[in-house]
Amino acid sequence: MRARLGERIDACLHQASCARILAVAAPPELRQEYYALEQVWLDVVSELEFAQTVSGYLQWAAQRLEPPPP
Repeated sequence: MRARLGERIDACLHQASCARILAVAAPPELRQEYYALEQVWLDVVSELEFAQTVSGYLQWAAQRLEPPPP
């Protein structure tokens, strides 16, 4: 799961970069919309990074759990 999250993070960062490029090239009346779109993608990245951290912690914790006594 963590590998898939990493791929999704990379894809979202790519989308944010594309939005930034479009913002720079856009006419002034559209520029703010592209900057807002970039921020949305960066917010998604932040949420995915949090999910990746939680997933890693849960995997770590699961490996350290003792089996219940018989």
